[in-house]
Amino acid sequence: MITNLRVFALISAFVFTAYPAANSAVAGDAKIKVENPVKDFGKVSPHEVFNFSYKFKNTGSGKLKINRVQSTCGCTVPELNKKEYAPGEEGEIKVRYTSSQREGAVTKHLYIHSNDESNPRYQLKIKSNTVLKISVNPKRLELSLVEDNAGFDFIKVHSKDDKAFKITGIKCRNSAFKFNYSKDAAKKHMITADVDSKVLEDSLNGLISIQTDHPECGVVSTTFQTLPLYSASPARIIVQDATPGQVTNREVWIKSNYGNSVEIAEADSKNGYMSCEKKQARDSMTKLMVKIEAPEEKGGSRYFTDELKLKINGEHTLDVKCSGWFRR
Repeated sequence: MITNLRVFALISAFVFTAYPAANSAVAGDAKIKVENPVKDFGKVSPHEVFNFSYKFKNTGSGKLKINRVQSTCGCTVPELNKKEYAPGEEGEIKVRYTSSQREGAVTKHLYIHSNDESNPRYQLKIKSNTVLKISVNPKRLELSLVEDNAGFDFIKVHSKDDKAFKITGIKCRNSAFKFNYSKDAAKKHMITADVDSKVLEDSLNGLISIQTDHPECGVVSTTFQTLPLYSASPARIIVQDATPGQVTNREVWIKSNYGNSVEIAEADSKNGYMSCEKKQARDSMTKLMVKIEAPEEKGGSRYFTDELKLKINGEHTLDVKCSGWFRR
């Protein structure tokens, strides 16, 4: 009987001491609540800068600990000076947001990482709709490597709010373009360019940024896209479950996009894993049999790569790439 009483006393002590501890853990949960988690700026100008704050409060009964605030492109969030908040305490997250250069609606996301177990990655949203006061046509230039001046005609830039403006500069990473335009203020501008097709061949696609002195539209842009002289299908060969010394053969078609014949003069492998032989020629296409010999594994790496550089018709080059993974 005494033994039974002792056991009962031990069990009772465990129940009455453990139960309040569980309750205190629940009562001590942190909980973050943001006053306005969605900021909608409506219609904005391109590259317009907004400085604002998200106000929040710890509505839980435990200490709120903010680990970090994750930002996305276009948003800057400074390092928080204070990262711990008592129950009922308020705080704010300062944000610097730069609107998109491109026309249209945009939604950006930020995330508050904290010890709020019910929402450890609290999502914030920033919305805006970029409206351009200047229009650019065409939206995309379709260029050619065989047409005169690469087929570049003109870029038309005009005011949508009937205000005159100046073009203050044009930027493009591709040095193939020499732009011509008036520096006088006007409601409409015509931009022409002298294009070096040889230089364009090395960088076929890109962005042209047009800078203006318009107070609500400092930068507008258009893109260019150029059809390459030749293309490979597939352009990249994938080898899976390879073993050292294993040989893989793949058919690759080389096509002239402008209707010319295709003659492979040379084929050089960057790392020595690839080689090829001509199998068939048809009109403006040539079929190659490309051989890949998997190398020895080095340093425990599961991955190997190579590039086969083809010299076509004596002067043009085209790369066929290979990516391989060793068997495990």
